[in-house]
Amino acid sequence: MKLPSRVSSRNLIRTSLILCLGIFFLTSSAAAQDDWMPSHDVVSRVDSGTHYNSGDTPEVVWTQVVQAEGAEWIRLKFSHLVLAHDEIGGTSSTIKITSLKDGATQYLDGISARQWYNSSAYFNGDAVRLELIAYPNGRMNLVRVGHVTAGEVPTDYQDSICGNTDDRQLSNDPRVGRTIPGGCTAWLFNDRKHCMLTAGHCAPSTDVIAFNVPLSNSNGSYNFPPPEDQYSVDQSSMQGVDGGVGNDWAYFGCFPNSNTGLTAFEAQGDSFELAAPPSVNGSIRITGHGTTSAPVNPQWNGAQKTHVGPYVSFSGAALGYTADTTGGNSGSPVIFEG
Repeated sequence: MKLPSRVSSRNLIRTSLILCLGIFFLTSSAAAQDDWMPSHDVVSRVDSGTHYNSGDTPEVVWTQVVQAEGAEWIRLKFSHLVLAHDEIGGTSSTIKITSLKDGATQYLDGISARQWYNSSAYFNGDAVRLELIAYPNGRMNLVRVGHVTAGEVPTDYQDSICGNTDDRQLSNDPRVGRTIPGGCTAWLFNDRKHCMLTAGHCAPSTDVIAFNVPLSNSNGSYNFPPPEDQYSVDQSSMQGVDGGVGNDWAYFGCFPNSNTGLTAFEAQGDSFELAAPPSVNGSIRITGHGTTSAPVNPQWNGAQKTHVGPYVSFSGAALGYTADTTGGNSGSPVIFEG
């Protein structure tokens, strides 16, 4: 068996850091984040019991389907994990989690399970297949699922559109990701480790960063990219301030991907460059994972979108522009087009 290697009214920005392609800086929304990803927890009694592998090759020693019926998406939270590790051979028993909706798969060993804080990635649909793959070291393995987070259909959106229409268009900037579960925006930049930035008020609800985010469902509920594009945030690295206009920023890193072993920068291949803001002129581009409301296609909800508008003011730590944003754009990079 082969396993993988390891926003505000009129859009006066609440900036936190001045940053750049031209220029970037963090933004925050007009109010605290609403619940763009409503969910509830379902208690689980899934328990593998103890399993050993005394053979010569890795084997699936236990499997079970875990379901939260009717959920838009799910995430597993493990109450107990014992994945035997062979210090000599360097191998570890592994759990494999596969979405029954689209086949997306995540592998977690003893190290990556700790990096994911004994949780799984986010999976589309209401059910996954959970498998325990034991390595032949004769040691005990155990998996218990404490609860399942079940996604619901969102109902509340806030707009801060300049003018009568939402003029944003779909985009695919590889440097920009969506924070989960808060639904803000974060992005890679060119410090030595290519870490990430977002708004400070988004930090408490930033557990996972997802890149290459797909369109949402027809009811507006979020879809997720495969686990290869999801990264667990290193919570010990989180630094920031939720201090309102001009002082709302967060800086953090993520662990390597549990399937590929790549960092987000290695996988995405690009990052933003920081710089000081210019005098007021030119245009500003906002790229992020904002929400949508009618008449915009609900499948655009939470997907990456971009818009360009005039750069109209710079006072203290606050910049003003007329590009369209909505809730979910919090933390978006602001790019000076020029």
